[in-house]
Amino acid sequence: MGAVVAITAPADDPRFEVLGVCISAVNLERAAGRILDAVQCGGITYVCVTGVHGVMECCDDLALRKIHNESLLTVPDGMPLVWIARRRGLAQVGRVYGPDLVREMLRRTAGRPIGHFWAGSTAERLEGLSQRLRRDYPQTAIAGFWVPPFRPLAEPEWDEMVAKVLKSDARLVWLGLSTPKQERMAAELARRLHVRRPTPAPGHGIVVIGVGAAFDILAGSRREAPRWVQRCGLQWAHRMLQEPRRLAPRYLRIIPAFLWALARQQRRSP
Repeated sequence: MGAVVAITAPADDPRFEVLGVCISAVNLERAAGRILDAVQCGGITYVCVTGVHGVMECCDDLALRKIHNESLLTVPDGMPLVWIARRRGLAQVGRVYGPDLVREMLRRTAGRPIGHFWAGSTAERLEGLSQRLRRDYPQTAIAGFWVPPFRPLAEPEWDEMVAKVLKSDARLVWLGLSTPKQERMAAELARRLHVRRPTPAPGHGIVVIGVGAAFDILAGSRREAPRWVQRCGLQWAHRMLQEPRRLAPRYLRIIPAFLWALARQQRRSP
């Protein structure tokens, strides 16, 4: 599956490369502005919200790396990527944490005809998310919800999802899935939406964004790490303590591999 070559907003932000993945040199405010610019330009595109886990997945998957590198934005959702950027002189780079990006977009679109569509998680959790959103963001347009199956989508299911998004007239489509499933789905959904609606419609762009566990955090069903833990780059430890059986093997594999690969890359650099 190839990533969609979508119509995006002008003046693309610079990127910095980490193990072959081109990360956008942005902060939260800049990322939110670029997403709204893309909506106004009328094209259809997608955003990757990635950290160390996403970068390491791309090391072994060229198609996934291509998806990250052809996105409207691939934002640094992880302090290690921010620290790398700043060591390279990119002082403007800040962490674009998935839940914070959702909150910022909900805040910026309050009272505007920019609908939000939510796909992922379970029916029960989406119901909880719906209640929280309508309570905390009453002026934001909620366009719809959809629970995809826990497996690759069949063609009729893709057709159903595309039809639901287009019928909802959503501008922002949020995917609450795991990495790398959400990045693959974001790129493919953007491609299919572009096929169904190939002509740009100014002010009616669609941006698909994968934000992982943000659905559960916004719904209140998962505890969020304290801000000081996030600033120290220790959110992975906070998550691992909550789900040790599932996450400990992942982090014990990914973190040493990332540090080793980064050291090798730095040794090869002139």
